[in-house]
Amino acid sequence: MNRKIIFLMFILVLLLNACKQDKNEADNKSDPVVKVFNSYLYADDISKIVPPNSNPEDSMNIVQSYINNWIQDQLMLNKAEEYLKEQKADIDKKTEDFRNSLMIHKFKETIIKNNVDSNMSSDKISNYYETHKQELKLNSSIIKGFLVKLPKSTSNFADFKIVINSSDNSDLDEIVSFVKLKNGVFEDFTTTWSNFSEQMLKMPIAVEDEKTFLKRSSTFESEDTNFFYYMHVNDYILSGEEAPLEFVRNNIANILIQLESSAILEAYKQDIYDEAVKTGKIEYY
Repeated sequence: MNRKIIFLMFILVLLLNACKQDKNEADNKSDPVVKVFNSYLYADDISKIVPPNSNPEDSMNIVQSYINNWIQDQLMLNKAEEYLKEQKADIDKKTEDFRNSLMIHKFKETIIKNNVDSNMSSDKISNYYETHKQELKLNSSIIKGFLVKLPKSTSNFADFKIVINSSDNSDLDEIVSFVKLKNGVFEDFTTTWSNFSEQMLKMPIAVEDEKTFLKRSSTFESEDTNFFYYMHVNDYILSGEEAPLEFVRNNIANILIQLESSAILEAYKQDIYDEAVKTGKIEYY
């Protein structure tokens, strides 16, 4: 039996022993598998890398690859420490700074999570909107309506226009039924505001002046090689005008969460500072 097979069998035995260890001994290291300089790789370290139900050959390959990579990492680390000896202090300082920043960041997240309600009340959102609505201007025009896309292979646009003209656009059931029958696409944004420019990207129409375009008509028709397009606009608000509350509700909620989070963190920092001064934990020299 060659050395590789003996070695891999030894590894598997160690893995099996490690997996059978009692949970109460989880803090104790098992026998080492390999040593590189002063670093050890233990069976416990690799006991969980083999997926359940793996066949023996796959298991051995996974273990062997993991061990080889670990050995290479240790050799590279040793060389890096030798080569970057003069920079080690700077690297250690940056590592410590990163660790401290990460700890503080995670602690702040915990404070916010425990003290800030992510579900802002409607009253708070409405009050903020009434106070700041003159500042909440639209960057682009928004619309309410619906968009239809019909494949030319299954429909005739004239038939669709008959349905449109005979239907009340406030009751879309007949239109939706026709579109569905013809394997088309119906997008309904009659009750929610939608970005006008984003909707127009779905139609082969170039719009140079949104204001003129929207004021000219409430319906837009177009076609390309494969599809007919039809858009009906029930309502619109132009870019630069005040945004409606329902359109900026989520943005306002996020602003309020940020404001409350900042206020709570500042208050907490002041409290722990005052406590540290009171108990003599801060000393100036």
